[in-house]
Amino acid sequence: YHEVEANRIGAFEAIVAIPRGMAQRADVVFLIFLIGGAFAVFDAYVGEPGTGRYLNPDELAETLSDLFPLVPVLYQGPFSLAKLQELTDGATTLGGAHVREGVVVKPAAERVSHEFGRVILKSVSGKYLTRKGGTEFN
Repeated sequence: YHEVEANRIGAFEAIVAIPRGMAQRADVVFLIFLIGGAFAVFDAYVGEPGTGRYLNPDELAETLSDLFPLVPVLYQGPFSLAKLQELTDGATTLGGAHVREGVVVKPAAERVSHEFGRVILKSVSGKYLTRKGGTEFN
């Protein structure tokens, strides 16, 4: 470790630094959410496209939690439709009075369906879709 002179950059340079840094680590593909104006990682793919793999939750935390904020994990356990419905709606867990967009559900062990591809789903909150001033066209 050694100190280096600060290299001051503007707002635009700060924004483009994120994708440039990701491009420099092309062996890791980051899947991110834009949350409250900040990036948070919820998934990462390592290796060449088609031959790599997604990091499991423990690997994701060990590899990236010191570098990037990770999305909060709201539940880990057996799948339950009642639990999914409970967690889909409500206030965001990230602070403020925003409505939760929904939740992403992934199996504990990575799975691929021959019919659908990667097994992962997003349950979107009805309150989020019908909120005043919404901009999505789902």
